[in-house]
Amino acid sequence: MSRQRSGSSHTTAVTLMIATSPVVYTLAGRPGVPARLLALPVLAVVVGGITAGVDGPLGDLGVGRVAVTVVLAGVGIAMWTWYGLDNAKVVADEDVDLTRWTATTGVAAGLLSLPLIAFGMTALPSSGSGIAASSILVVAVIGLGSTTVANRAWNTASRRLAPSVVGPLLVLETVFTMTYAHLLDGSMPTMQTLIGEGTLLAGAAGCLLLVANARRSQRELVPAVVVA
Repeated sequence: MSRQRSGSSHTTAVTLMIATSPVVYTLAGRPGVPARLLALPVLAVVVGGITAGVDGPLGDLGVGRVAVTVVLAGVGIAMWTWYGLDNAKVVADEDVDLTRWTATTGVAAGLLSLPLIAFGMTALPSSGSGIAASSILVVAVIGLGSTTVANRAWNTASRRLAPSVVGPLLVLETVFTMTYAHLLDGSMPTMQTLIGEGTLLAGAAGCLLLVANARRSQRELVPAVVVA
């Protein structure tokens, strides 16, 4: 039972951080919207992510381990935000071939992850049953394929839309992940999950509307200033 509580505790702590990733990315992208106007949709994204993703109390995990989990999740969000913003600057250049850039970054990420994979296979405890080579091959093919397609789609969106507009769309990843998990398990989502996902989507839609209205107002203001 304590093992189950610990798993729930890790999920809870990480979910509290991951729920903020669309918010962090949107704000880092300089949306041009006053913070007081973004407060409500941003709060909806955070509350929705927590409501949909939290699957248990913190339990008896301990403050120290919870703190480490939260710090690692925070570092991950910071690194992903940094990558996303820098990547948006690169793909904004029309001379950059998106397919080639996607392949290059994918190969680089794969090479950099090899030491972590080796560490995980040697340092982490094993169940003793081993993993079939066919299973590893299937996971590798599906993982590489889906990652390549997803990165290509993300690069296309980053070229066409500003980071402050793309940011709220990150909640779709959370919604899709939970939907896929339920389909894989053959289970129905709970009412709490449905309410959380609905709140997530509502918050993302609110952010998009505010940013879009702000950008439209800026475009309308430029001709007026020129005429004046």
